[in-house]
Amino acid sequence: MAARLIRTCLPGPALHLPHPRYPQLVPGRGGSPYGATIGCFVRLRPYKRTAAFAQAFVRHAAGEQRLLIAGHPDDPATHRTLTEIAAAHDRVR
Repeated sequence: MAARLIRTCLPGPALHLPHPRYPQLVPGRGGSPYGATIGCFVRLRPYKRTAAFAQAFVRHAAGEQRLLIAGHPDDPATHRTLTEIAAAHDRVR
C-alpha cells in the first residue's frame, strides 16, 4: 500500500514488485535434507563482500547449514577466494 502512495511522487514510471509471502514449513514435510540452505545469487562484485560473507559463514554456521553462491565474478581475486573456500568446505558451493 505504501509503495503505491510513493509511486505518484517519483519523477518517472515505476514498477512495484512486492516480495512474496512464503508458506511456513511444516515439520516432516519437505525442506532441505541438509538443514537450512542459504542462496546468494548476485553479480559477484568486491564491494558486495560476498567472499567475506562466505568466510563468516564457514566460521559461524551451525549444524548442516549450506551456502550456495551463484553469479558472475567481476573481480579475479573475489573469484579465486570464493573458489578456494568452496574447494576447502563441503558446505559451500
